[in-house]
Amino acid sequence: MKINQSLIFALVLLSGLALGNTSFAQTKLNLGSFGINEDSKIELSSNSMVFNTETNITEFFDAVVVTYGGLILSSDKLNIIKNDNLEFYAIGSLSISSGDNLIKANKAHFDTKNQVAIISGNVRVSTGGNTISGEMLELNLKDGIAKITGSVKTVVTPSGEVSK
Repeated sequence: MKINQSLIFALVLLSGLALGNTSFAQTKLNLGSFGINEDSKIELSSNSMVFNTETNITEFFDAVVVTYGGLILSSDKLNIIKNDNLEFYAIGSLSISSGDNLIKANKAHFDTKNQVAIISGNVRVSTGGNTISGEMLELNLKDGIAKITGSVKTVVTPSGEVSK
């Protein structure tokens, strides 16, 4: 059953109003469209790449685009560390999209084994004409449940449509 994104943001807004003006906040979100199957294929592209065989670190630079399941990530730089786990570190002009949902931030760390993404630095989540922002977003890629923390601000469009 899909939950109406406008309802979620309205609840977040109301809970924020009930708590008053605080400098630190924590909010849980349902970002189901960001949930992916861990067996999904990963595709990468960039303008340049460096692979270090001693450290098993691959660095991608300039116009980096990663497609993982239904997620599309773009950033200035991406490091991939392959050990017993596959980890991604994206830095600079970060954008993560899934359908019409968008997350923008400064950097992200993806842990494919645990299916968790930690997104930080001026985080802004936009979905259905609504936005929520904070300092850090922890996103569970298995179920799309997210927790955003640090000076959380929410803007709700009652109809869920972007104002013109």
